[in-house]
Amino acid sequence: IIHTIEKIFQQKLALVSFTIKSAHALTEKEKESIVRFLGKKTNKKIMATYEIDPSLIAGLRLQSDTLLWEYSIQKQLQAIAVHSL
Repeated sequence: IIHTIEKIFQQKLALVSFTIKSAHALTEKEKESIVRFLGKKTNKKIMATYEIDPSLIAGLRLQSDTLLWEYSIQKQLQAIAVHSL
């Protein structure tokens, strides 16, 4: 029930929650830039949670309940592995 209430609240206020994973700690300026990017792409206010994920090797993974944007070495290596089969 609480999850549903949270979703309705976010919709009313045009909010989207994103988990932002990076291979290393981000500076405040980098965080602001990412939130601005997501805000422009979604036309919504962004609530961001940050995590460090060394498996990305380098790059970012931006994920909400319905959206995913990733640019990382890990993703590129996976694409190479799939295409080389």
